[in-house]
Amino acid sequence: MPSLVKTHQLDIEQMVVQALYSQDKSVISTTNPMSNSGVPTNTQGVEYTALNTTITPKSASNLIKVSIYFNCGKSNSGAYGLMALFKDSDTDAIAARDYGNNENNVIWATLEHWRLAGTTSPIVFKLRFGPSTTSTMWSNAYDNAITRFGGPTTGVNYSSMSVIEYAV
Repeated sequence: MPSLVKTHQLDIEQMVVQALYSQDKSVISTTNPMSNSGVPTNTQGVEYTALNTTITPKSASNLIKVSIYFNCGKSNSGAYGLMALFKDSDTDAIAARDYGNNENNVIWATLEHWRLAGTTSPIVFKLRFGPSTTSTMWSNAYDNAITRFGGPTTGVNYSSMSVIEYAV
């Protein structure tokens, strides 16, 4: 039986077609939970709109890598934090993960997703986040006091999304 997995070895310096980056330090809070028992949907949690990143691939056969670095905190040690990556207005997440259940601590969560571009039309990548159960979650803060590292106005607490297109 042939393998369904196709691997690509990339020479990064010669293969980058375009790279886009979004960074934000605003504090967003949500109590709207996300499910960790199935694929997250675009009505769960809250959309972190400041990180939305649009790329127009140069070739449908190129690869796209999305990397998210999410700085967050939550109020309930019994809840997990969840984050999910969405494409355009698709209902289901294309990638998701849960992270830490520590109460009132800043957590750096990462998510990396590779995909075939599949189009030369614009693609919007979106991040949604939320707690797994009753809890409050914040971006770039851990208890709404926003005291860690001088608060969001210092620019030290931030989250980011990078989208890189690689020629194949």
